[in-house]
Amino acid sequence: MKSEVIDKNDAAQELAKKCPHQVSCLKTGQCGERSLCTVRRCVGDNVLFLEGNVPFVCPYLLPFGYGHLCTCPVHAELYKSEPRIAGPAGSKSPKKHKPASDP
Repeated sequence: MKSEVIDKNDAAQELAKKCPHQVSCLKTGQCGERSLCTVRRCVGDNVLFLEGNVPFVCPYLLPFGYGHLCTCPVHAELYKSEPRIAGPAGSKSPKKHKPASDP
């Protein structure tokens, strides 16, 4: 399911001008040839804390402590638009774009 904000490819291109894959995630569900990064949690409008090792270079990827942040506005909109499964005590569990084991 796509967010209304990025329904049109042109609008998404405008949001993510630095995307080396021309926002292919909207059509294929992948970031170029790779699966979308696994998101641990979202902070604010478009800061995604990523899960695990990220062995590639992306203009929206930032090292942060022992992990990485994704600041891609299109990835954030996709993450926020997909339903999540409720976790313990009514909290929302992180949504995984690809299989990964929790630490």
